Amino acid sequence: QYANITGTTKDRNFKGAPTSEFYTDTTGRNDIESIKVAYDDNKLYFRVSTVESVTEYKDGDDKWMNIYIGTKDQKAWNGFGYVVNRSVDGNKSSIHKLDKNGNTTLVSSDVEIKVSGKFTYEIFYNIFFNS
Repeated sequence: QYANITGTTKDRNFKGAPTSEFYTDTTGRNDIESIKVAYDDNKLYFRVSTVESVTEYKDGDDKWMNIYIGTKDQKAWNGFGYVVNRSVDGNKSSIHKLDKNGNTTLVSSDVEIKVSGKFTYEIFYNIFFNS
């Protein structure tokens, strides 16, 4: 289980140092409390618990409820080899492979997602081994 510090989704509008530029971010949502990971013979499961119910997905939002998965792949972006949930279609989502520059390649659109207050991903192992 990964326990997260809550209260970090508030809007940000702060002066940067040492310049006088302001950094503004108003995209915070889905304040994550914890992430649990489990597996069986066929799938990986991620359960994401949030402070409040998960916000509704908005068409085209490629940053909604993303999970970055670290691998031993040295060419991966900042230690992450995959990003889950860049695109959503009903109860199916995507997994993309990341290159060292953060560019993505679609690996699968067969990730099952469930939203019922909490958020669950179900990912077949073979997605990772065939990419």
